[in-house]
Amino acid sequence: MGEEVFDDAVKSGVVRTRSIEEEPEVYTYLVRMANYKRKIALEEIERKRAEGKPLPPASIRLIQLLPKELGLLSSLDVEHVMTKEVMTVSPETTVKEVLDIMMKHHHMGYPVLTGDGRLEGIITFEDVTKVKPEARERTKVRDVARKKLFTVYPDETVLDAYEKMTEHKVGRILVVDRKDPKRLLGIITRTDIMQTLRWPLKRR
Repeated sequence: MGEEVFDDAVKSGVVRTRSIEEEPEVYTYLVRMANYKRKIALEEIERKRAEGKPLPPASIRLIQLLPKELGLLSSLDVEHVMTKEVMTVSPETTVKEVLDIMMKHHHMGYPVLTGDGRLEGIITFEDVTKVKPEARERTKVRDVARKKLFTVYPDETVLDAYEKMTEHKVGRILVVDRKDPKRLLGIITRTDIMQTLRWPLKRR
């Protein structure tokens, strides 16, 4: 009922709406709050686990895989799950342009490639938000991108990738050539892994 009233109000012009893409500061705030809430939830889970207190099943699912899921992830190579067509940015891209890209495509991290296609770093939503809004148009990716990279090889297992993400507390990890670590082959995210765990359900 409430949704119908709201839709009618929008259609009649009583209520005006704008796309989130038109409000970068609102988008930034919402994503930052979502990340913050997840961080607090994980810290609370770790605290309760350290104290030996019981955890709700939903909380356990945030930090622990089931045995059958571990088996599935250990049987798959990264190259079969990773995204090969990776969106990247240049070191010369401005932070404002990166935020615009994030708002449009809803990915929270982008590899940084030089003009000749060499992997130089990665820039994430967290890096973008550390730059003051008034400085984003003049600040280049090269000034804020992370140079320390967490990577996997295409012949490693998806479980290896998952464990590295968990260890380093990141939501994505870059896939590089074993013989040439500066050559980007793809990217694998937590979302990719969660979708992989649904494969058996889709086959039923």
